[in-house]
Amino acid sequence: MDKEGINLRDKYLEAIRNAHDDWETLAFETSWKKRISDISEKNEGKEVVLAGWVHSIRDIGGLTFITLRDESGKIQVKLKSKPEEKLERESAVRIRGVVRKDSRAPN
Repeated sequence: MDKEGINLRDKYLEAIRNAHDDWETLAFETSWKKRISDISEKNEGKEVVLAGWVHSIRDIGGLTFITLRDESGKIQVKLKSKPEEKLERESAVRIRGVVRKDSRAPN
């Protein structure tokens, strides 16, 4: 980005900061993503999208379990198939799936 583009971007961001007291929340909230702490029994059977970092990975035969974390907490995710890309701890991911409560999942 050239200097003119940077100045224009900075002016735009400053206008947003001045117009909204809660500008950081507006900048980082999205309508497609839920926070992990927002997932509860009311989401059972519903499709959600979570984004965060891989905290741990367990590969057990044909199943892969991931502990996903974001700024609000952790949740276990079960993958039915191998991920397209190799996952490592601290990988940033976005996961779409259906919420299923399982008493065997760690708290």
